[in-house]
Amino acid sequence: AQVTSFPSDNHDVYKDFVGEALIVAADQINLSREKKDSAVPRVEFSPKQCITFAKINLKSAHKAGPDIDRALRNLKFGLSFLRDASKTIDHWKEHYNLSLSLSEEYAHAMFVKGG
Repeated sequence: AQVTSFPSDNHDVYKDFVGEALIVAADQINLSREKKDSAVPRVEFSPKQCITFAKINLKSAHKAGPDIDRALRNLKFGLSFLRDASKTIDHWKEHYNLSLSLSEEYAHAMFVKGG
């Protein structure tokens, strides 16, 4: 079996694809958090999953580019996942850099937006 790799001249195409895939993944994960129908129970995740989803949302916010609303949405969901992880762990103690990044970037994005 031959393994193919991306040629070096397609590196930017690959990075763009990964960035788009990350945004789609974050959107799908976040859909599980939105309560549109009270008959549908909210999905509960383990603290480890919540931390992973917070990281995905932070990275997705970085990929949002000039779309401040998308970035804010991802940062808000990232913070929401941190709060859920806090039910069993102290996220500020266990994941200080992640907690700080999400909080600072959310505040900055709100400032830029004017809210």
